[in-house]
Amino acid sequence: MPERKPHAPPPTAATGPAIRDPYAAFRFRAYGYYALGNFISITGRQMLTIAIEWEVYARTHSATALGLVGLVAAVPIVVLSLPAGHLADRFSRNRSFSGPRRLTVLCSIASP
Repeated sequence: MPERKPHAPPPTAATGPAIRDPYAAFRFRAYGYYALGNFISITGRQMLTIAIEWEVYARTHSATALGLVGLVAAVPIVVLSLPAGHLADRFSRNRSFSGPRRLTVLCSIASP
């Protein structure tokens, strides 16, 4: 029988499913800031999408135009998902995430 290290827990006969805490990541302050920032960012994007769709519908009173706005918003996601995944696998994560965030900040500052 192989020797056990002193810090290893003794084996148990009953191996049931481990109890996991779904909120364990929120114990880290940095993750909490990240999650809050992500929530605010997603909320802002959704508000912008609703505002654009509302404006298009108010000007045209056309359900077709409203549908085209949704289509135009979805097409880049569908078309660029595979190339973006390929680029994300080839380059470092820091560059992959910091570049688009900086561009988003610059566009937000430059918009009137």
